[in-house]
Amino acid sequence: TCSVMGNESVFEDLTFNVNATDDATVDITLPSFGNPPMQVPQINVSDVKVSGSDGTYTLATTEFSGTTDSGRAVSGTIEGSYADEVLTIRFNLQYGAMPMPMICTFSAPKN
Repeated sequence: TCSVMGNESVFEDLTFNVNATDDATVDITLPSFGNPPMQVPQINVSDVKVSGSDGTYTLATTEFSGTTDSGRAVSGTIEGSYADEVLTIRFNLQYGAMPMPMICTFSAPKN
């Protein structure tokens, strides 16, 4: 789900990629979602710190920023958790010239 000023949208059948770069760090790829002209492109967030053990982990709040291929600015924060084989990712996203953030939460089972 993503909410902008209280208006919520639901997106289904999206695939996240979480790749370990070392024992305590992952890179996360958020899939593209939404519809043109406000379709959000794929976003890559590097160097997200991970802590935890025994199948329960926390993804530290991490800031990201950049520019899309179409020249739109993108920035925000991402955080999350993994427990009971379910990944939950929360992010606040400033995309393009939008004056308000998109507040998004995605949950998915491990594949």
